[in-house]
Amino acid sequence: MSEFYSSHSGQESRPDDGLDVDMPISLQQVLQDGQLTPLESRFRYRQDNPYAVNVLFLCGDRSVGWTFGRELLIDGVYEPTGHGDVRAWPTLSEDGEAYVAFSTRNAQDGSVGMYMAPTRDMMLFLDQTLDLVPQGFESNLYERGDLTVQQFLNS
Repeated sequence: MSEFYSSHSGQESRPDDGLDVDMPISLQQVLQDGQLTPLESRFRYRQDNPYAVNVLFLCGDRSVGWTFGRELLIDGVYEPTGHGDVRAWPTLSEDGEAYVAFSTRNAQDGSVGMYMAPTRDMMLFLDQTLDLVPQGFESNLYERGDLTVQQFLNS
């Protein structure tokens, strides 16, 4: 699952908008010449869309976003995964630091982006999403309405 969207507003989420995990992650964008440049991003997760992770790439006064399958990012921490417009894989920087790399291809214009997130930051974010909705419990949220996993387990 992947989806591209663009936003010209730098509007932040409100506490009551259903957003459950919202974490800034400092990425490295891989340029065409192989150089790395810092890029700020926000990784967001909502229980009301338990299979998806939204990533906003913060580019000055506008943001560009993608929606990824959460499972793709989880798998990408450990092994190459994905096909089509989005792929993810583990990698090491030149100084040996662990990263999760991911690439995106915009079907609208064919542009490709490649990014690297520190593995420790990606795992922290994913762990928080898994605390809310463990892997394999996503469909229970749809079956039981808008109950949280904790409410489901306690019912």
